[in-house]
Amino acid sequence: MDTALSERLHSDLLVGRIGADEPGAVIAVYRDGEMIASACRGVTNIAAPEQLSEETLLNIASVSKQIAATTILLAAKNGSVDLDEDIRRWLPELQLPGITLRNCLNHTAGLPDYFAVAFVAGISVVESVELEKFTAWLGTVTKPDFLPGTSQAYSNTGYVAAALATERATGVEFPTLIEATVLRPLGMTRSFAASKVGETRPNMALSFKPATGGTFEEVPMGVGTEPTVRSVFGDGEIVSCLADFGQWHGFLRDGRVLGRDIRNQLIQRAVLDDGRISSYALGIDNERRGDTVVQSHSGGMWGYTAFSLVDQTSGLSVACFSNRGDFMSPEYAWRAYQLATTSGGISGRWFSEQSFHGVQLDTLVDGNVQIKLHSSAPGTTLRRLTKTSWSRDGGFAAVELIDGRLYIAPMFELKMPYSRVEVAGPLPDGTLGNYSEPTWQRELKIEQRDTGLTLVLADGNELAITPWGQTEEVWLGETAFGLLVVDREPGGGVRYTRGSFAAELTRAKS
Repeated sequence: MDTALSERLHSDLLVGRIGADEPGAVIAVYRDGEMIASACRGVTNIAAPEQLSEETLLNIASVSKQIAATTILLAAKNGSVDLDEDIRRWLPELQLPGITLRNCLNHTAGLPDYFAVAFVAGISVVESVELEKFTAWLGTVTKPDFLPGTSQAYSNTGYVAAALATERATGVEFPTLIEATVLRPLGMTRSFAASKVGETRPNMALSFKPATGGTFEEVPMGVGTEPTVRSVFGDGEIVSCLADFGQWHGFLRDGRVLGRDIRNQLIQRAVLDDGRISSYALGIDNERRGDTVVQSHSGGMWGYTAFSLVDQTSGLSVACFSNRGDFMSPEYAWRAYQLATTSGGISGRWFSEQSFHGVQLDTLVDGNVQIKLHSSAPGTTLRRLTKTSWSRDGGFAAVELIDGRLYIAPMFELKMPYSRVEVAGPLPDGTLGNYSEPTWQRELKIEQRDTGLTLVLADGNELAITPWGQTEEVWLGETAFGLLVVDREPGGGVRYTRGSFAAELTRAKS
């Protein structure tokens, strides 16, 4: 495991966003299906807190679609179903002609989304996901959103219809078929496909949504409610964990266990009747951000959110699952991906002892970098020139990795080496007290008050000192006008800097 990357995932993405006793999120980075870093924060249940972990089970919602599509592809491979025949062979309730399993899986069927229909009709989500009621409603659909193959629109209905048709063709309940043909062969032994509304298993996190006053309210249909009612399936309903999901990413990388032919069909983009090529394949979107293309999908249901991405070029992949409805799993998964790449490795705070500049670098999801010279200052976006250099104007590289070391040109296009700044520890012993500055011999004070550290200047102005970080050599505190730089070795120097100017402060004699 990459301990440093795990710490970055935890500190940069989860700490400050999720309280330790709140519903939370889990993130993992894999390389070729092997977990190399992870971070977990928050609890499985606010009423009986237990920390989220790599083994905690969470509903992955629509990320399930790619696994359902794989199950159907395997059924087609063994001859149980035909992807391109009229689905009404197995789904006679459907009145609309010409719809195939393939149409359902790549969202070109034109079937209206049953969630949207229920919302407009004022039908509760709980009622709309009951399989018997879904099947009865499906038989009333007489008008498609568009003719099959002529357009594309995201439809959960298509996935439920395809799964139900496959269940009838194989004679095996579809959740059982998922487990038997995909999850268990891949070694995803903890994961399961729910078949009943509110079905739960041991070590599964409850889900929550934000309530008033910073509190959270349980989403009761997430788990543990009405477990006797059979639910729809195929569009979601898979429950998994970080410890298992690397096996799925391994299959997406090279087709291991289930077959490279199945994997290739899964990621093949849909082609519409008029020749247009979509980014969407079968339960997977070929998503582009900047010059990076990944196979991805998001999910959100019952207060759970999820996102999965796989980069075929680098071999890196990310899974992010959450049990709180306000957590944007896609954005945090992309940020985790950036942290794991070369560009993401420069995110964080950096300090130069040559220029006395401290900067904050944040990698954006498109591969560009935002640079800040002060915590409260507006950021400047630097465009990525190469995998190891970024510039404001597309010319001179203002930030560049050279032989593994970071160089920044804060001014005049002069590169200077910078050291990574870690989280600030305690102020070095002996720092508090009276000082004088060298030029005018004016007195300054560094004081610890109830409101925090304070720098008192000779003219009486008081500046709050916010711990900004530390390197191996120095402790850094930020004020509104500069940095306080304190050597970490006992009896070391203290400097107050503004820009490239550094005043070496002299301790007053006791």
